[in-house]
Amino acid sequence: MTWKPNPAGIVPYNLSAVGTYHFVCTVRDPPHCGLGQYATFFVTGPCSSTPGPSPSTLPMASPSPKPSPSPKPSPSPKPSPSPKAAPKRGAKKPPGAKRSPPTMEGGRRHT
Repeated sequence: MTWKPNPAGIVPYNLSAVGTYHFVCTVRDPPHCGLGQYATFFVTGPCSSTPGPSPSTLPMASPSPKPSPSPKPSPSPKPSPSPKAAPKRGAKKPPGAKRSPPTMEGGRRHT
């Protein structure tokens, strides 16, 4: 896949089949990408907003491309509990979190 970017600097790629795709930059052009820089795309199914395959863009980050450190596409549903953990740090505490402060202060409470 060798495409030249349009004036906006976006390189479209059509990932039509389910699978794992690897993109390796072969151009030494800092505004676009560094030589040897790579990205991994995990395609798990068709996009819900369009009937056909959705194009992925580089170098801008979009929800469809996955960074190379993530080994599987399955961890994507798991980040939803992480925003719920953030309010526990604030002054407002959910009703179910009443038992967690004693454990945070050094384990079980001894009476």
